[in-house]
Amino acid sequence: MRVTKTITFDAAHRLPSHPGACRNIHGHTYRVDFTMRGELNERGMVVDFGKVAQILRAVLVEDEDTAWDHALIVYEHDPLAKTFQQLAAEGLRVRRVPAEPTAENMTEWLWQMLQGKLRDQEPSAVLVEIAVWETATSVARYFGPQVLR
Repeated sequence: MRVTKTITFDAAHRLPSHPGACRNIHGHTYRVDFTMRGELNERGMVVDFGKVAQILRAVLVEDEDTAWDHALIVYEHDPLAKTFQQLAAEGLRVRRVPAEPTAENMTEWLWQMLQGKLRDQEPSAVLVEIAVWETATSVARYFGPQVLR
């Protein structure tokens, strides 16, 4: 059986190499779907959605060191990196990432950030997909490193 837990967060980003409007700082209300596979347990559940939600909120919304919610997500080698460092020094939530913060890259980073935490909390379930919705009509899906791209 497959089950999906969804979380939303608001963040800004920019894509410095993009030839169009996305090179400007802009924001989205991201929707992220975390799909897990497993067998029904004795309570008739694959996962406890409440526990999964706690993990997702803790990492993406609440933790001051990792939260993407209400953050500016920027490529660490962005030509404006020094400006972004100054903003962070002023106390603004700036998250530096190793590549341009596209929805496609975000799916992989979220997998790396959360796969182990989800496995530890729900050992009988396996994370099988993360989908990052940048808009209502644009989504990137990642099925883990074991799946050929």
